Amino acid sequence: MSLLEKRAQADPVPYAHWYVDGGQTEDMRALTGVISISYGSLAPTRRNLLQYMVTARSLGSVGPEELRSRMMQMVPTQLGNSPGGSDEVLRHFELSILTEGAGTQIFSTTFVQWTARELLRRARPDTLVLRYAPRQADRPMNELISVEDGEQELDPRGSLVDAEMGAYYTWINLNRLQGEENCRFIAWHESGTTAIVVSPTLAKGTVSTQSCDVEQLLRWSLG
Repeated sequence: MSLLEKRAQADPVPYAHWYVDGGQTEDMRALTGVISISYGSLAPTRRNLLQYMVTARSLGSVGPEELRSRMMQMVPTQLGNSPGGSDEVLRHFELSILTEGAGTQIFSTTFVQWTARELLRRARPDTLVLRYAPRQADRPMNELISVEDGEQELDPRGSLVDAEMGAYYTWINLNRLQGEENCRFIAWHESGTTAIVVSPTLAKGTVSTQSCDVEQLLRWSLG
């Protein structure tokens, strides 16, 4: 996070440095020049959108395609305030993540993966930090879109699988960008002992058994 803020301060380009969290960001200190977006902070917007979906389904005459079309035409004011505040670009981006992505309203891991995809496609950021958090366990669709408050059962094992696949999808989308040969990519599980690092400063296809921390990985990848 310190490196993210340092890069943002050194290169203060709008929408160039992002932090995406599958949990909450309220407890984090404000990062200068960094745009933060989280699944947790969008809970009111997600709840209102799910209520809209439940109401539309209950009418019986609104099919999946029409519902999707209606959602894609929505504007931020229809779902109340969002963490984007007065930043209209950010508010519309938040809404598009929730209305265009399949499952972004329900699963935090899908939210992070889809947000990363859209950021790389639209903003092409200079710095992107993604943090996956445990998502709710899979249940029947009617229960998943229910807007009733209550403690959710979490699926840690399934969340790790999602995060691993999400990291792989992010790597694929990163390789679609111009100048991808100069990109740096690091993925790791914060409670694990293994990481993958891809960087033009490191040899390809090699395995290191040297003990190190994330700070060292960043130094190696940046050369």
